[in-house]
Amino acid sequence: MSPQEPPDSGNGRSPIASRLTRGWEQLEAGELEAARSTADAAIQLAPESAGARVLLGSLAVAEGDPEEALELMQQAMDLDAGYLRPVLLGAEICIHQLGDLELGMALCLEAEELADDDPEEQLEVLLLRLEGQLVTGDPPPTAALGSELARIPLEPPPRSLRIGRVLLELGKLERARDHLLHAAQDRALEADARYLLAVAAELDGDPVTAEAEFLAVLDLDRDAPQAPWAVTAEAVERALDRALDLLEPEAAHEIARLPRVVSGLPPAELVCDGVDPRTVLFLGCRRAGPPSDGGDRHLPADVPLAPTRIFAYQRNLERICLGEDEMTEELAFALEEELAQLHGRE
Repeated sequence: MSPQEPPDSGNGRSPIASRLTRGWEQLEAGELEAARSTADAAIQLAPESAGARVLLGSLAVAEGDPEEALELMQQAMDLDAGYLRPVLLGAEICIHQLGDLELGMALCLEAEELADDDPEEQLEVLLLRLEGQLVTGDPPPTAALGSELARIPLEPPPRSLRIGRVLLELGKLERARDHLLHAAQDRALEADARYLLAVAAELDGDPVTAEAEFLAVLDLDRDAPQAPWAVTAEAVERALDRALDLLEPEAAHEIARLPRVVSGLPPAELVCDGVDPRTVLFLGCRRAGPPSDGGDRHLPADVPLAPTRIFAYQRNLERICLGEDEMTEELAFALEEELAQLHGRE
């Protein structure tokens, strides 16, 4: 989200206003240390500044600390009950990062009351409501809300990306494509937009386009800088160990002694074979024949598959997990899914 003009910024020429403007520019340029220094200076200059806390909270999001970010947004709300931006950002943090859907939806209702008749603010509230309802399913998004969103013209790329994602989930593929193609023109958003375009192609029964888009996503993700909260291969190994402890004993026993490979991203060969380029884990398998039989190609199709190796993808884990605890839970879920798929094929 782009920052709403903070209520304590004066006429744009005050010392606090100039610091906040500079801080947002630094944050949007990815200059996190400089943005923090500027935000700290703003707090020292105006200890009761709600706008400075929103800047610090947005910086905490960029650094991978959503709990701290939400606390700062709540401080900003307490300092200025009529300031919409921390309410919207707090709702976004709850819905998309902390999984606190009850608080997220409550903040959406509060934001709706503050938005008044401003079309841009109303659009932000509509998006958050739909995003929250899609996550919770309670209440499910109405056809009227989906149609209202489909009528929205192309927006700045970050917002068009969000609109495209929601329209995709609502099954409005053509309008979703319009917004996603627009968002893909922004280099910083291209990978996410093209990933969603690939999903749209799959839903539309176009595997050729889907594969081309997924391969493009793989290349873009490979070239992207690592997140500030990047982890080590050793951290992924530890998370895998703990993930096994979360599985049912029978499942854990089946794969506990398998060799493991931690790499950055899946290879293109797997993506061409239908593996999601943003998967966090892949379970290598082969048909369980004796070594002398020459391998899978010489075994009948009714010979069951057996797992042979665990591949974990560090960059994809970093994309969605903050720290080893979240990696552990994500890997346990992925292992369960892979084993269920494996045994379903048998």
